[in-house]
Amino acid sequence: MIREEFISGYCERSDMPPVRVEGERVYWTDEDYWCALPCSCEKEGCDGWAMIPPSGRGWHLYSSGPEEGRPSYEEAIAADMAWMEAKHPGIRALARKVRAASPLPVPTEPIG
Repeated sequence: MIREEFISGYCERSDMPPVRVEGERVYWTDEDYWCALPCSCEKEGCDGWAMIPPSGRGWHLYSSGPEEGRPSYEEAIAADMAWMEAKHPGIRALARKVRAASPLPVPTEPIG
C-alpha cells in the first residue's frame, strides 16, 4: 500500500476529509495536521502505515519506523520536544521537572 492509498482509506474510515495533503502531512485545518508515516510494527491489521500527531512523530519513527534511518531514543525525544516547545513554549522546562521527579526508568530500546 502506498501513502496516498493509506491516507485516502484513513480519511474515509474516520469520515474526516483533509483540507489538504502535503507529503506526509495531512491537514485537518489550515494549521493542524497529523503525519502519515511508514510503520513496521507488524501488528495484526497494520497496513504498514500509521497516522501520528506531530508531537509523536519522533517516538513513532523510533519505536515503529523503518529500520533504515531510525532515530536514536534521544533524537526521537528531542524532535518531539522541539515540536512541542515550538507549539507550547515552556513545556520543555516542565518536562524536565517531571522527569527529574519520576522514579520510572527511561527506555533505551525500541518497544515492540
